[in-house]
Amino acid sequence: MRHESARVLTSALAVGAAVGLVLVFQGFRTGLYQQMRELPESLPADLVVLQAGVENIAGARSTLAPTTRQDVEGVPGVGAVHPLAGTPLIFSRDGLTTPIYVVAYDTAGGPTELEEGHLPRAAGEVIVDRALAHDHGLATGDTVEVVGATFTVAGVAPPNASMWTPIVYVRYGDLIDAWVAGDLPEELAGDISLLSFLLVDAAAGVEPSVLRASLEAALPDIDVMTPAELGQSDLATGRRMMDPVLDLLVGIAVVTGVLVVGLTLFSSVVGRQRELAVMKALGTSSRRLALQLGLEALVLVVLALVIGAALAAGTAEAVHLASPGQTVTPLEPGNLWRTAISVAGMAVLGSLAPLWRLARVDPATAFSG
Repeated sequence: MRHESARVLTSALAVGAAVGLVLVFQGFRTGLYQQMRELPESLPADLVVLQAGVENIAGARSTLAPTTRQDVEGVPGVGAVHPLAGTPLIFSRDGLTTPIYVVAYDTAGGPTELEEGHLPRAAGEVIVDRALAHDHGLATGDTVEVVGATFTVAGVAPPNASMWTPIVYVRYGDLIDAWVAGDLPEELAGDISLLSFLLVDAAAGVEPSVLRASLEAALPDIDVMTPAELGQSDLATGRRMMDPVLDLLVGIAVVTGVLVVGLTLFSSVVGRQRELAVMKALGTSSRRLALQLGLEALVLVVLALVIGAALAAGTAEAVHLASPGQTVTPLEPGNLWRTAISVAGMAVLGSLAPLWRLARVDPATAFSG
């Protein structure tokens, strides 16, 4: 490997490219699922109250009766209740349309950090996430139309939702004002939910699990979940919808990658058959040859994993720059371990496959033309 460093580097680059391909496809899947959990898991509350039968944000809409907040506040052990409305809409600007998810928040549930600008300070200000700002060329100070009303972009938040549905944060009072003023589009006015969720904080000294049981007993028409459970439910919904397609794509990438690895190592060993036959003629056993080739393959795989990880990380960063709403996480520990094991196994098999031919070579003929 030291004396034929050019060949080794070429093989490492080929195998590294295959490793990078596998990591990128796996990173696409893990990044997508990570985004689906992010919004519900980030809700700042002990418990989340939803419409009965609704167990996620991604696949269903929750609509609560206007009196639900008063009912929840009347349950012993409740410390604070924060209303939240969530509505999927279509955002249009300069002929470009994008599906968005509008989050109307009051005292909690709004953006927790901003990349630029400031939180809404006056009526008619909104926060858009980076993905929407990138796609539509929005910046702080621009005006946009959301839920039939005109708003000013006060700030830009990091993208924290599925790449297909960027988030727009509006203040709860602005949504109510638009509804009261009749500014909502006709097709939306009768369909929009003015109360989708209630973020509930337990009073001091009250366990959230005890409060949850009290809420469910007192109000049978609601469901109560923790933010973590809501995130896992969104993840399960996403898996049901996307797993068949994503598993196929990742499976194709893995099969392609390991075949490239195996064929690269197989070709490398076949190209050295005469050299290996000479070693055998000089007394090297087949077992020792197998050990040597297996170790060479593992060393090559280590080099290829480093190269592949670098290529995958660079690709993920390029994807994020081109499309901020899409998260690719190729270097997740699970992705690295699965890829390393599959590639190492195929590399060793590819290296050892030609040995059966060497075992049948007559050492006396190794030096012949």
